[in-house]
Amino acid sequence: ATSYLNLGEQLRTDWGTHEAFSVHERGLEIALQRRIGGAEQFVRGSLAADLFLAGRWDDAIEQVEAGLIAPDRLAYLEGGFRGPRIVIEACRRMAPDDGLEQMAALVSQAEGMEDLQAIVPAYHDAMWAHLMLGDEADAVDLARKIVDRSGATRFLIDAWDLTVWLLRRAGELDRIAALLPELRRFDMPRPRAAFSVTDALLAEDNDPASALDAIERAAAELVNLGVVTEAVIALADAVRIARNLGDQDRAEALGQRARSLLTDADPFLERIGLS
Repeated sequence: ATSYLNLGEQLRTDWGTHEAFSVHERGLEIALQRRIGGAEQFVRGSLAADLFLAGRWDDAIEQVEAGLIAPDRLAYLEGGFRGPRIVIEACRRMAPDDGLEQMAALVSQAEGMEDLQAIVPAYHDAMWAHLMLGDEADAVDLARKIVDRSGATRFLIDAWDLTVWLLRRAGELDRIAALLPELRRFDMPRPRAAFSVTDALLAEDNDPASALDAIERAAAELVNLGVVTEAVIALADAVRIARNLGDQDRAEALGQRARSLLTDADPFLERIGLS
């Protein structure tokens, strides 16, 4: 089951969720059949990440809830289950009143582990939660931490979605640009599409029309790879650029496409400019 877990995570980073699902689902099947509780919890956590990225947030919650009620739950995975649940609830205006306090505790717990596999996802979840529940400046600070702690590694690619969106708004895309030459060694479909969005944002001031075309193409590729949540965030930038160019029809069409991809997430869509 552990081999399926690791393979599925690598496939998600490189090829998107379509490639990861079947591997993780097979790993979960084996873990349940053989009653390997620890492996079951790890695979459920990874499946939840697949499902969140695929825009299947209700299914992600199901995996999270199953992990949280597991007997002998692993303390290592506490943040991996509670963090995504708070994020999805926040994106639906359903988060508990102490959501940010809970997230701060999960980040502190992850930092105490001194393991990037726990720390970067905790920062990522906290970044989302702060954008939806708190102050955007705090979310940007977490985006900086993600870049600084991850460096040019897979951890950064897995946290790419909102990190790039926030750093562009803060005028700090140079943090990502500095790492792109080394990151391009990850020459696989999902990273290539993500990097194409970033390249377009970096070139936007000089040629916004070409940037818009490039982002639209990259978003379509991300959808094809099952990386829906990331595609929606890319489309938010495409809508912004189309509006700036005065092309309201195109902006509306792109917005409708994005909204059709991610349902029951209106507060989040509104927050990133897709209302």
